[in-house]
Amino acid sequence: MTTSSDVATVHLEDEFMDDLNTDLLEAADIKLQKNMYQREKQGKYRQQERALRVQLRNRIADLEAILLRAKRRGSLMLSWEDIALTMREEHDLAQVENSRLDQQVRHVRTLLHDMKRWVHATLSVCVSKPCQVDVAQFYTAATPRIPQTRVQQRYGFPSMFSTVTEDDLNVVFDDSGCYQFIRRHELFMQNSLDELRGVMQADIWQFMINYARLHSNFLSREFVEGNRIVYVGQQMHEDEAAPTIKLQRNRHVWYILQAIAPSVTKIRMLFVVSSSFSKGGQTPLDEEARGFWGLDLHGLDEDSMQRKFREHALAVCGPKHHQRHDQYLESLNSYLRTMRA
Repeated sequence: MTTSSDVATVHLEDEFMDDLNTDLLEAADIKLQKNMYQREKQGKYRQQERALRVQLRNRIADLEAILLRAKRRGSLMLSWEDIALTMREEHDLAQVENSRLDQQVRHVRTLLHDMKRWVHATLSVCVSKPCQVDVAQFYTAATPRIPQTRVQQRYGFPSMFSTVTEDDLNVVFDDSGCYQFIRRHELFMQNSLDELRGVMQADIWQFMINYARLHSNFLSREFVEGNRIVYVGQQMHEDEAAPTIKLQRNRHVWYILQAIAPSVTKIRMLFVVSSSFSKGGQTPLDEEARGFWGLDLHGLDEDSMQRKFREHALAVCGPKHHQRHDQYLESLNSYLRTMRA
């Protein structure tokens, strides 16, 4: 016969077994999860090892292919005879090219020498004897680029594309007492280069000052350089075989038309005139001042004569040059308006 105490005892034992089974299951589950994690980890390691082995095998195959190509290439190398023949041919070609370049260098040096002499002759203002070589040098210069650049630098012009414009007169004496009358002028015209070229060709030299007592043979040339036109002129001295009794001067003019924009052109003018001379030499300053300028320098020392002459020349020529310049611009604009009509 089962008592109530026995039933209670059995019930407690069942509850204890249930709790024990639950703990065992939880512990087993945790262990199982750890085992699964370890297996997954080991599986990843094995996958990485397999991938590394595959990569190394592929690399070995690539290196073996490179080695094989390198070995095969060795059989395609040229023989020393072929190499020597090729080098000899290249040597012969190099000699021909060097000979051509040497000839070109000699030609350029000759041209440079002629251009330097041309520049020297152009910038020398106190020459007592005519120089026939100047004519040849003037026409044999292949381009005025180097002379005009040096001339512009010598006379203090800014860059051709500068917005600054120069407009002045000056009288400069050298150590021998010879003077240069220097006129610098720049302006912008609202016209194309082609529009200005036609009218300039006819009237480009109108600023040259002429006197009845002066004998002038003026030589000029036009250089067209893409978007630039350069007019260069100089007075040629008299021929010794046919001398005159008139006085002469060194006269040089550079007239540059530079296209700044399709309808804008910058004009730069440099006009240089020396004191007069004849076959006998340079005209004394007091004689030139009295004969050409109506200025009396009698009784003054050299420094005083030069200073007074310079002041007088600038005072006389300044207004005249500006007046003639304004008249010329008006004539030029009138001509252009007529051409457009």
